[in-house]
Amino acid sequence: QNLVDIARLLTTADACLSYGAEGTMMRFLLAGIPQIIMPGHVEAAMAAARFERLGVALVLRGVQNAQSIAANLRFLVSHSELRDHAQNFSERHKWWQPQAAVDRVLACLGELIPLESCEESTDA
Repeated sequence: QNLVDIARLLTTADACLSYGAEGTMMRFLLAGIPQIIMPGHVEAAMAAARFERLGVALVLRGVQNAQSIAANLRFLVSHSELRDHAQNFSERHKWWQPQAAVDRVLACLGELIPLESCEESTDA
């Protein structure tokens, strides 16, 4: 397997190029890293458009080739405006911990659906 060590990239990357996976987009944004997003589905396109409006990403639409992607990447790393916006966002939201949100949701679900009822339904 060729897994990417995203945690390491969050400390070393100058830019993020992705197909718009929301978790990846948020992790890089919270790290203050500007992005190029090539959305692969409707939800990714919607999130990418929001990032574009925030001024933290370039969104590539339509058919792209290696040259157009490289040109956009050069633009992204050579213009500080997108990086400045991403870093400002990161600073304003540095308190946000995605895992804490997951833990809160799981705790609420645990109150609504007692674990015992889940175990009973799997025994059948």
